[in-house]
Amino acid sequence: MSDQANNLRHRMLERARPEATRRAARPLWIVVAGGKGGVGATTVAIQLALAGKRRKTLLVDADPRGGDVALQFDIDDPCTLGDLLAGRRCLAEVTQEVADGLRVVPGVRAWDDFAGGGSAVIERLNEILGTTGGLSQFSSDENGTVPFATSQFSSDENGTVPLPMSVETVVFDLGTGRSRAICRLWQAADAAVMVTSDETSAVVAAHRAIRTLTNHGAATPVCLLVNKASAPELAESVYQRLAQAGRRFLGIRLENAGRFPVARPNPRGFASHGKRWMHPFAATALNACKAASQRHGAVGSGPRTSRSFQPALDSGVAVAQIGHME
Repeated sequence: MSDQANNLRHRMLERARPEATRRAARPLWIVVAGGKGGVGATTVAIQLALAGKRRKTLLVDADPRGGDVALQFDIDDPCTLGDLLAGRRCLAEVTQEVADGLRVVPGVRAWDDFAGGGSAVIERLNEILGTTGGLSQFSSDENGTVPFATSQFSSDENGTVPLPMSVETVVFDLGTGRSRAICRLWQAADAAVMVTSDETSAVVAAHRAIRTLTNHGAATPVCLLVNKASAPELAESVYQRLAQAGRRFLGIRLENAGRFPVARPNPRGFASHGKRWMHPFAATALNACKAASQRHGAVGSGPRTSRSFQPALDSGVAVAQIGHME
């Protein structure tokens, strides 16, 4: 069956499904970004994905500067997010299974230039992973999850579409990107995680990144995770400083996703997943993101939209306040 015929059939099936079912089928999108390089945004994204793997998770390397998620999982010569957006490969061809319940979409440099970085980026991701197509073209299973698929799959002799796995959560690693496409993806997500360390320069960079990526009073809940925290008191201080600045200067409520203490590779208490080790605090951080999205009513609220982007503005007073508050 041709791609065009598949598209038509899937659209007819989608229209025939009750609206409540279509809305409930949407997977949770979590975007992870760092205020500056070296704070561990990719590490946090991987940890959140590992924490969610029991409920079927897709980890997308969306760092436009060329992320290293594929390298972290020893994926050689992969198809990439760029191939997926351009339609050269379908989701089944691009994803790599790295653990039971976890698949990875490797990244590529400058993927955010697709269609000029405009609303077409979110529309294309919606087709593949959101409510307007892709995952949402199929009914959820008994666990409430929906299968991986794209309109590029061909049906078999029984008229069904082959499905690699089902998904409940999609984690995007944005790195330190600040392009228009990254801003749109941030705002289309159900929850956003800003990663910082407890160093003053990283805390100031985190505030600036949130200001750039967030509309004033935007609906996407923003969670702060303090990575490489040397002490819980320092992590709490960082959160309080940024939360106060967010309320005062950006008009947002910053949620607390906790901290990842400094740890040795393969430390005691970490759960092993092949060559990867899950941080004991990862599940707590993931649950904080899910709770924040539910409080903000972001989950299952219909098609994701690419809103008109107007970054929040503040003065240098905020930076001075964050830098001097202890």
